[in-house]
Amino acid sequence: AKSALDGAPIGRGAGPIARRAGKRRRIGEPFQVRAGGGRVRRPEIGPARVVEPSPEVRRRVVRARKVQRGRFGSDWPNANATLSAREVNQHCYSLLDDRARMLIQEAVDRLNLSARGFHRVLKVARTISDLAESEQITAQHVAEAVQYRRRSNLN
Repeated sequence: AKSALDGAPIGRGAGPIARRAGKRRRIGEPFQVRAGGGRVRRPEIGPARVVEPSPEVRRRVVRARKVQRGRFGSDWPNANATLSAREVNQHCYSLLDDRARMLIQEAVDRLNLSARGFHRVLKVARTISDLAESEQITAQHVAEAVQYRRRSNLN
């Protein structure tokens, strides 16, 4: 008898060996995906990405955290992730441009986002705009935040 977990990459009770497409593999091994003529490792699929050097990423993150501390002061909240619903409206929703407002509304409608999901997307968009050194939250920032939300729901 096959269980529902037989084809799952990981799952409750899967143990150290999981089954994938009838073959056994160790947990933690990368998936092998058949694409065209041969097997391709999952990270090799998709467009090539431009890799930003770690010191540059660190510099942008430190600067974004400094902006957030300046925005909130030394009191709670001290980061976008800890904003309450009222603070999200004040520090995020009020700073959306027109295209960003339309995009977030479309995301709410199409993805059936709850109020909590809506606020989480806005917090992530605010952080993305901080990393981009932008005071206003643009449609591009909202689109990236929605994309991260969709990826996390797929995993």
